[in-house]
Amino acid sequence: NPLSVTVFRCFGNNLLYASGASISATRFVNCSSGGSGGAVQVSTDSSASPDEMIEVSIFNSTFEGCVSADSGGAVAASGSFLLLSVHYSTLYHGRATNSGGGIAIESGVDCALEYVSFIENQADGLGGGGLLVSDSNIFVDNIVASLNSAAQGGGGMLLVKGGSSVLTATMGNVVNLLALGSSDPMFLIQIESICSGVGNIAAYGLCVASPFHELQVTRNQTNTVYSGIVFTVHITKRDLFGQVIVSDSESILQASVVTASLFPDNSVSLAGTMVASLIAGQTSFALSVIPTFRDVDWTHRTATALRHPLIYFHGLDAEGGGETVMVTMTSSAVVIPVAENVSVCPVGYILFIDSKSQGSCKMCSEGTYSIDPLAGMMENTPSCFRCPSNCICPGGSRVTFELGTWV
Repeated sequence: NPLSVTVFRCFGNNLLYASGASISATRFVNCSSGGSGGAVQVSTDSSASPDEMIEVSIFNSTFEGCVSADSGGAVAASGSFLLLSVHYSTLYHGRATNSGGGIAIESGVDCALEYVSFIENQADGLGGGGLLVSDSNIFVDNIVASLNSAAQGGGGMLLVKGGSSVLTATMGNVVNLLALGSSDPMFLIQIESICSGVGNIAAYGLCVASPFHELQVTRNQTNTVYSGIVFTVHITKRDLFGQVIVSDSESILQASVVTASLFPDNSVSLAGTMVASLIAGQTSFALSVIPTFRDVDWTHRTATALRHPLIYFHGLDAEGGGETVMVTMTSSAVVIPVAENVSVCPVGYILFIDSKSQGSCKMCSEGTYSIDPLAGMMENTPSCFRCPSNCICPGGSRVTFELGTWV
């Protein structure tokens, strides 16, 4: 090798570059830091100006066994008007207590990584076994990530947080895969193509992952629900790339009924399991809704809900890694269509309207029956009919005649 190689073994304090710098043909061995960047930390402050862009380049260098007590086991960069470029370099056996076992890019940095390898790096906090990108812009080309690990998400290469923009080079063309936090549906497939190594480990997202992005709500029943009768809703905590965040078994979620403006909806009563804990990023709620009914006309067999309930799920996420940050988790408001008119309740039930005009389906008890939820023995009052003589009525709509009797 015609290049001379400088070897650094640094302990206690990392190398801090507050202005432009160039590192070439250098080995950083077993460097450690009580903060971010076990070997190299680059940062700007509020006095930074776009007219004085700080540029730091790392070329043909290796980082071996570097450790930080925060983010960026080997290299950490943060701040606006800062350009960090890393070319033809390798980071291995790095470890970060927080995120980014190899490199951490945060708070507005512009970064370019070309022909960089992340091998056997580890992130013990939020994630990003090889690389953390947070609220920054990064260009990547010919990246290899193998045998990296993250306690939570993004084992192999990348943990994307906040309004980050990720670019990748494909056949000489630059393709924008992610901009300002809005995901491209093909992003995960495309970004994994540059995570070309093997053996990466993470709780979720072996190659790429993000922290919480959304609570996905699904129902077993795709049709309408009956007022006052329990139905099941499944909640899944997902990251920006649609992956289940299985590392969360602690967060607690709550269900509420709301208006379209997300204010409490007093026209609907909600009952059932309204608080539930996530287990491996998932949970279920057993709920029932009791809406207000309007235009109830027993003669014409009509019963219409004032509005179909909206259910909203929310909670707090203790985002770990370094200093714990509480993040609000919310779902979109999900419309729960309730049955109306002659189908307002299942056969064997009647619609009971309370003093607040809220209606719920009540099953006919033993000794009674019903085949019409809006019919009753008295006009304008749905009720269950008494069981006929010489018959057996176990409840609901069932009526069984005794053998050997006349009806």
